[in-house]
Amino acid sequence: MAVCYSKAQRGQHGLYIHCAPGHYYNSTTHRCIRCPAGTYQSEFGQNYCINCPGNTTTDFDGATNVSHCKNQLCGGELGDYTGYIESPNYPGDYPSNVECVWTITPPHKRRILIVVPEIFLPIEDECGDALVMRKSAVPTSITTYETCQTYERPIAFTSRSRRLWIQFKSNEGNSGKGFQVPYVTYDEDYQQLIEDIVRDGRLYASENHQEILKDKKLIKALFDVLAHPQNYFKYTNAESKEMFPRSFIKLLRSKVTRFLRPYS
Repeated sequence: MAVCYSKAQRGQHGLYIHCAPGHYYNSTTHRCIRCPAGTYQSEFGQNYCINCPGNTTTDFDGATNVSHCKNQLCGGELGDYTGYIESPNYPGDYPSNVECVWTITPPHKRRILIVVPEIFLPIEDECGDALVMRKSAVPTSITTYETCQTYERPIAFTSRSRRLWIQFKSNEGNSGKGFQVPYVTYDEDYQQLIEDIVRDGRLYASENHQEILKDKKLIKALFDVLAHPQNYFKYTNAESKEMFPRSFIKLLRSKVTRFLRPYS
């Protein structure tokens, strides 16, 4: 049941105190107090703060809107054929002082392909927020990818190890949208083909190709091919043309055909 409160409170000297959003009126001290972390108040003149929903909290006290409540859940063990990692609270700004750790352990005889469609990290923090992918938690282990900057140009790459350890850390400074990074595992017998595709500059040469790596539906179709290259031939010409630019189809067809049918 909703509880109504007056828009102003009478202070100890008989004056009306009109607390601003982000604050609540304390009837004991007769003062406006900032809403503590994990709560917010969007209206004037209230004597309470609202708890953030679910597993969310705020980065600071005095929050004025529910949008300041951020989900901090992240990390975990991943091992499916496809999946993704994302910064907590994505596509909203990630929280401050968070550390996320994921490990991707693919099924037997499979390797890992990662696509980073785009990533948004504040440049003002001098690399205070960073995403790193390497073989293990040991700092000297083989590093596959590392960044502390914003990149809106997509990139695809294979992991340099069978198992991948991924860490995202943020500091108390500026925040950003972060990332949603899909991955797919593929048969290690196709290693040469996958490397040939992701290292070809034509994959990123046009805006149309770059949009493929940012479109969830198209990336799913592309991953279907990369995870099981023989599936490429199940797509009809009409389906392929509807999904992908002609130049992209030409790029994939030449590589897949040459790999799977080298003597045809």
